[in-house]
Amino acid sequence: MSDRDTKLIRQARPTRLAFPDDESRQAWLPLLLEAYAIVDAGINEAIRREQAQGRTLACHKGCAACCRSHTTIPIYPLELIGINLVRGRKNHRPVAHAT
Repeated sequence: MSDRDTKLIRQARPTRLAFPDDESRQAWLPLLLEAYAIVDAGINEAIRREQAQGRTLACHKGCAACCRSHTTIPIYPLELIGINLVRGRKNHRPVAHAT
């Protein structure tokens, strides 16, 4: 990882995504976005602590290794509701259920 990348990560502060129109219509959406923000803050802090001990991240922007290797990470009901509603609204049809 370059010195520039390390500096950017140290300065990074996670921000909560906001979709005011959708959040006002969907009571579950603020809860989901807040949960993601809490997780992001925790990950940011863990990275900061590891780097403070001289460790460097193995990943980098665009890496996507976690996306390919972590195939057993659970998805929670609130996330399923969000995915179903957003996908259904954009495609104007419900998400197919696995049998």
